[in-house]
Amino acid sequence: MDQMGFPPRWCLWIRGIIQSARSAVLVNGSPTFEFYCQKGLRQGDPLSPFLFLIVMEALTNMILRACRLGDVEGIKVSDEGPSISHMLYADDALIMGTWSRNNIVMNTRLLRIFFMCSGLKINVHKSHLFGLGVSDTEVSSMAEVLGYKVGSLPFQYLGIKVGANMNRSSHWDPVVETVRNRLQSWKAKVLSIGGRLTLIKSVLSSLPVYYLSLFKAPGVVLENIERMMNKFLWTGSREGRGIHWVSWDIVTRPKRFGGLGISKLSEVNLALLVKWMCWFKTDHEGWWRKFIISLHGGRNRWAFLPVKKALAGNWKSVVNFLEKTRINGESIDKFFTCQLGDGSRINFWKDIWYGTTPLCIRWPILYSKDRNKKVSVKERIRFDGTVLVLDDSWELDASTVEGISEVQDVSYMLSQVKYSGCTDRWIWDQNPNADFSVAAVKNSLRRYIYTQQAHQMIWVKWVPIKVNILMWRIEKGRVPTRLELVKRRMVLPDSRCPLCRLEEESVNHLFITCEFSFAVWSLIWRWCKLIPVHFDSITDLVQGQELLLASARGKELFRGITMVTCWAIWKERNEMVFQNSTPKVVEVVSRVKSMSFLWFNSRAYSLKVVWKEWVKYPMYML
Repeated sequence: MDQMGFPPRWCLWIRGIIQSARSAVLVNGSPTFEFYCQKGLRQGDPLSPFLFLIVMEALTNMILRACRLGDVEGIKVSDEGPSISHMLYADDALIMGTWSRNNIVMNTRLLRIFFMCSGLKINVHKSHLFGLGVSDTEVSSMAEVLGYKVGSLPFQYLGIKVGANMNRSSHWDPVVETVRNRLQSWKAKVLSIGGRLTLIKSVLSSLPVYYLSLFKAPGVVLENIERMMNKFLWTGSREGRGIHWVSWDIVTRPKRFGGLGISKLSEVNLALLVKWMCWFKTDHEGWWRKFIISLHGGRNRWAFLPVKKALAGNWKSVVNFLEKTRINGESIDKFFTCQLGDGSRINFWKDIWYGTTPLCIRWPILYSKDRNKKVSVKERIRFDGTVLVLDDSWELDASTVEGISEVQDVSYMLSQVKYSGCTDRWIWDQNPNADFSVAAVKNSLRRYIYTQQAHQMIWVKWVPIKVNILMWRIEKGRVPTRLELVKRRMVLPDSRCPLCRLEEESVNHLFITCEFSFAVWSLIWRWCKLIPVHFDSITDLVQGQELLLASARGKELFRGITMVTCWAIWKERNEMVFQNSTPKVVEVVSRVKSMSFLWFNSRAYSLKVVWKEWVKYPMYML
């Protein structure tokens, strides 16, 4: 470690930590005598991962030095591009180089030296040898000499199939199976719809994110995964059939647009791939960017992301997908705007950094006369004392009326532009207060796709999710009342309301116009000291009574009480239908008071209420 720059005292500390530990072996459940660990990293020790990374850094330096000395030859895709010799991630090592016996032997010697220095030995039984453009016979003979297995494309590396055509849906089977297996492990029958929604948003939607951030997923794969999510939401299992009360297109809308806030996988896939555009513009020192430029650069025409159509691969698929995608009729690169810093990383003509359009479109005559169309802002505009002036190599053409107008616009631009001195910063969708993020891309997509509904439900945080979802379904008329079941071709002996036996059980009748429900609402209004008024729908009821409340907190509290009341009415109705209980208005009102007190006191962290005061008037503390 002295060769890596660590001081001797630090090395003694680490050696003492490693050699001072004692271990024992369990034999038939009983520990043997303790013995000292002389060397090696112990699994479970919080210091072990950091020490392992330091050791693997030594392997990196050994390979890089061998490359500089010419003993090992990496892969170089172009004369000016970087040389690739290895890729390391924890204990997964991928060593690459030109195919030659000498190169393979030298890499093997490096691994042997590394083992002698560190004690970390390569497991030949888990190692594979791959040869691209080499006969199978030669690969097999070399693998037999080294003791490695013969590998073939595609192969797994860090959970990704390397060398596979990810445009084929069959290569996405592991992702689909992961989602299916996770669904099978859940006890969905004991989960409420709120619990299932939480699992979908926090677990199922996250499982394919790794793949979606690297590949353009086929549409059929996304449809299969979303079909499983939809079935799990409404039926609680993959087996059997059930009624999907609200279409998946509405369910996947944001809450402010009348949905449940589940992200569409197609939107997630697009937003994650757009992130590569931002990384390409900001990570100028990244090794991956240098590799992409050396492999796909060199086109005469400028492009936001370089790509060679003659080369197949994942980068080409991603770039083609992003170039074809339109948001509100505009290409994605039009949503990237750069805030001027020092101007060294901004293309003067093609990037959007002044105004809302590239300068090549704003000044077409001057652009056609400029010989250096890849010039940066810093190279084109320089300081002359305290004033910004144009570079002397750029000749302005003012021989025509259009040219004179463009030259005048250039002079105005020079008076407006200011260098901040910091690094150039890319923002998304003209939002100068926030950096680029995947969430910002999804918000832009939704803003242009979805239209806000006239009457949208406002979710209440202190009310459980299952109660909010019931209210959401009531507003849309998607509750399994008898009339709604008959509409869906289910045979019922009677479609009348079980509470009053007078009219058909529709959603509005059950929760609003039914005599039993109206009696409940009358007592709730008296409890909240509101004027009892007859309404035809839940939306009118909430909006009408909120007009009588002045404070925003009072409106939120009454909105939550309304949700709890609908929940209590629905629960009382189900107990009568399935358990033959006798409905009582007083019991429903008592349940509303007790449940709303419990939920508000435990979930509204800003306020704490007293039961004696709450039961008299719930808004006493406002």
